[in-house]
Amino acid sequence: MEELVKTAIGMYPGYVSETLLLKMYQKTDDPISADAAFDVAKMRKQVIEAWLRLLTEDERFVVQKHLIEKLEWTRVCDEFEKRWGFPRTERTLGTYQASAIKKIAEFAMNHKELTERLFLEECAPTA
Repeated sequence: MEELVKTAIGMYPGYVSETLLLKMYQKTDDPISADAAFDVAKMRKQVIEAWLRLLTEDERFVVQKHLIEKLEWTRVCDEFEKRWGFPRTERTLGTYQASAIKKIAEFAMNHKELTERLFLEECAPTA
């Protein structure tokens, strides 16, 4: 479940963009299928936002920078120091991220059916 959560969070920017695009698409010739796709994209976005609310500020910052914005660890460390005025090592920030993913995965397991319906096929590794 933790890998599914990490992959889903990493896909958040795509879900945001997809939601915006599908909102425009709803005005086309096939609004019913566009409505369904929009609803799924919107739900994915909202679930990830709900997951992020479970986290401490430090955990949320690291997940945002590393998994969503795709910054390398050295840049995450730099951004952390700029934000809080004191440094943290890559190892420490990695621990924050691992803790965050564990919290989210535990929450997602309590809502396993919904999580899998929304993300399992989308986040499955391709061969």
